[in-house]
Amino acid sequence: MNTSPQVKTAMMFGTFSGLSSFLVFIIIYVLGKNPLGAFSWLGFWIPILFITLGIQKHRDKDLGGFISYGRGVGTGALITLFLAILSSVLSYAFLTFIGTDVLEVHKQEMAEGMEKAKQFMNEEMFDKAMEEVELLTTGKMAMGDFQNKLLGGVLSSLLIAAFLRKRQSIFEEQPQ
Repeated sequence: MNTSPQVKTAMMFGTFSGLSSFLVFIIIYVLGKNPLGAFSWLGFWIPILFITLGIQKHRDKDLGGFISYGRGVGTGALITLFLAILSSVLSYAFLTFIGTDVLEVHKQEMAEGMEKAKQFMNEEMFDKAMEEVELLTTGKMAMGDFQNKLLGGVLSSLLIAAFLRKRQSIFEEQPQ
């Protein structure tokens, strides 16, 4: 299989990012906190770091020091796709086989939060929100994690690529 340097770089950095994100998830769990709740934001910087490093590596090692904005965004988006898939699959497996209590704890925290916010909602909205909390499953949590990481990573890639792009001067020699 002859994989392009862009895909190889994206797979490598996406894998490192997904594993690192899952490691933070595990650390939060081991510390006795809810890794699906407010503490999950402790790992928000991990995808940003690996997207930045991945685009830089692709620019400097694979493309001779130059990268267009579009290529940077594409590389960041591929890194994001790989990290989102891996992180979601690992989280799903963990919640299904090891931390089976985490989802119930998370539901309880969400229900308590809804009770506090009840004053800002009408009865119908509150009932609907509580119904959604009760219907929450491990699969829905994993899919939500995937979607959040994908959206956040793509948005981050748009910004990071703008800072890391480097055009080749028309007077410089083209690499062969």
